[in-house]
Amino acid sequence: MILVTGGTGLIGSHLLLELTQNKEHKVRATYRNAHSLEKIRDFFAQRLVKDRFEKIEWVKADLSNIPALEKAFEGVTFVFHCAGFISFEPKDFNNLIKINVEGTANIVNLCIDFKVQKLCYVSSVATLSTLPHNPIDEENDWNREDSNTDYAISKHGGEMEVWRGSQEGLPVVVVNPSVVIGDGFYEQGSGLLFKKVADGLKYYPTGGTGFVTVDDVVRAMIGLQFSAVVGERFVLNTANLTYQWVLEKIAKGLGVKAPTRKVGHKLLRTMARLDGVVSFFGLKKRTLTLQSADALGLITTYNGDKIKRFIDFQYSDIEKEIEEICEMIG
Repeated sequence: MILVTGGTGLIGSHLLLELTQNKEHKVRATYRNAHSLEKIRDFFAQRLVKDRFEKIEWVKADLSNIPALEKAFEGVTFVFHCAGFISFEPKDFNNLIKINVEGTANIVNLCIDFKVQKLCYVSSVATLSTLPHNPIDEENDWNREDSNTDYAISKHGGEMEVWRGSQEGLPVVVVNPSVVIGDGFYEQGSGLLFKKVADGLKYYPTGGTGFVTVDDVVRAMIGLQFSAVVGERFVLNTANLTYQWVLEKIAKGLGVKAPTRKVGHKLLRTMARLDGVVSFFGLKKRTLTLQSADALGLITTYNGDKIKRFIDFQYSDIEKEIEEICEMIG
């Protein structure tokens, strides 16, 4: 039995799509509420594979509910831990720690208790320092002196729980995806790029970062999980791209006008400070922090080649992926 936590998220849902293709796999997944489960049911139905959704054994459980998690772990041999919480709001720090650190600790402990054969943990490139290598790779370990976001701190804490499990004898692999692009989730994460361009976005930031297709993430996770590889972490990055390039390709795929007004790094930091003041007085939810302003205004690159030395793996064509997502939206 294979367990996928966070089966209703972007990576989790696409992972379930792939796992259920194999008739020999028995698959179980966790979900938090009925609404999220119905969304994934529709996700499968839109791809004309509703029968594969019915193959999944769903267990309602959040990462703090030990009795529910114990039920989910019964008979499980492999675990993909995709569940997590993403937020850059200062007020969400406690929830980030509870879900991404304490929740991951619960998963690790249960993996040990139930003698799981292997755990694959989805972390983030947010846990990697900018030094010593550029482009950033697996050797760019955590640096507490960096200007780390609360989200990065929580994901690093989650990683530490996984490595603690490794020291206690649990076979593990960790993946650190860059910005994940995939279809079906347009109200959050990178999906908002498609929604905003479709709605007539006029501005583009001057920075750039690494992007990885969700299909690449899923193929990498499955390839690593069912291999002899243990005790390793892998940056997953399909391509390093500027935001301008990505937004222009999305606009072309959707048949709309691309953003033409540039917003530089200095202006972004000024906007972040103003946003902080406004949110401090409770006038609006914070949407831009100094860290996110830096991420949008500066160029950061990643090297995801390590995985090619461990398993048979090649990255996909990200421009083609963007085109296919735009076709689905259209």
